[in-house]
Amino acid sequence: DVRRLAAALAAVGPEIRIRGDVNGGWSESEAGDNLRRVGAVGLELCEQPVPVGAVARMRSLRGAVPCRIAADESVRSAADAATLLEPTPAVDLLVLKPMVLGGLWRSLEIARRAAARGVGTYVSSSLDGVVARGAAAQLAAALPGGEWASGLGVGGLFRDAPERHPVTPRGGRIALDPTPGLGFDGGVR
Repeated sequence: DVRRLAAALAAVGPEIRIRGDVNGGWSESEAGDNLRRVGAVGLELCEQPVPVGAVARMRSLRGAVPCRIAADESVRSAADAATLLEPTPAVDLLVLKPMVLGGLWRSLEIARRAAARGVGTYVSSSLDGVVARGAAAQLAAALPGGEWASGLGVGGLFRDAPERHPVTPRGGRIALDPTPGLGFDGGVR
C-alpha cells in the first residue's frame, strides 16, 4: 500500500491530495502502524481506519499519526457525532451523509457543532440519486469553513444515470445554480 500510494503521488504530483478510506477494515492494533507508514508518504486523511464504535482508538490515533482522521460510517446520527466530539474530539473531520443523518438541516446542525469544537466536515453521498446529490452539493456549499473537498461525484457508478444534470462535476467541481432551488428544470438527460 505504501509503494502504491507513493507511485500514485509521484504520477499526479504534489498538488493532488489523496485520501484513504479503510471502511473500518483495520483492527485497532493495525491502524497506528499502517497510518504511520502510509501517512508519512503524504496521505491527506484516512476515513474510518477502525471499526464503528472504536471511538477511544480514533481519539488515540488523532494527532499520533501523520495524517488526519475522519469518521465516516461512525456518523449515523447526531448522537454519534456528539460521541465523536465530546469530551474532546476523537477525529479531525466528520463525513456527513445527509440522507443517512435525516436531511440537510440535521447535517448542517452537526457541521456547526463540529466547527465549534474545531472539527472539519465534508459531505459524501450514500450512493444517492441525482436530486439527493444536488441537495448534498447545496449543503457542502453551506458548511462552516468549507475547505474540505466533498465526495459527490458518484453518478458514474449508476447504470442508466442521467448523463447531464445540474450537479455533474466538471474539472472536479460542481457549479451551483445561483437561483432558488436545486437547479433542476426538467432538463435532466
